[in-house]
Amino acid sequence: MSQIDSALTNAPPELLAFLGNTPAITPPPGVVSNFLDPENHGAAQVKATSVMLAVVLVFFLNRVYVKLFLTKKVTWDDGTISLAVLSAVGYYVACTWGVQKGRIGTHLWNISILQASNPNLLIASYHSYMANLQCE
Repeated sequence: MSQIDSALTNAPPELLAFLGNTPAITPPPGVVSNFLDPENHGAAQVKATSVMLAVVLVFFLNRVYVKLFLTKKVTWDDGTISLAVLSAVGYYVACTWGVQKGRIGTHLWNISILQASNPNLLIASYHSYMANLQCE
């Protein structure tokens, strides 16, 4: 059990009610938070990233085939591109996990602080952040 879970288990009911009714960020002017049935773009994200990953894998596997079976010569850049593809697959898994188990794809003003503390959202967000940090 995480530290957040144990802290919330021991929290008074008033605090839990406050955290359950307060959005993770302030909504834009004129927008009201919707915690019950918020708009979610997660399915579109999964579709787009699945198509892009499939394209990447086709080109990567073509490169592997050419390097291993036709030229029979592997160089250092093959290792770096393999690492990049593995990282891309890991990023895809983290994003898909966040969409399926967490709340990725939903605006933060439609997620309460209590919902934002869900480990499934935090784990996916952490992995997405670390992948983006590597790219900078």
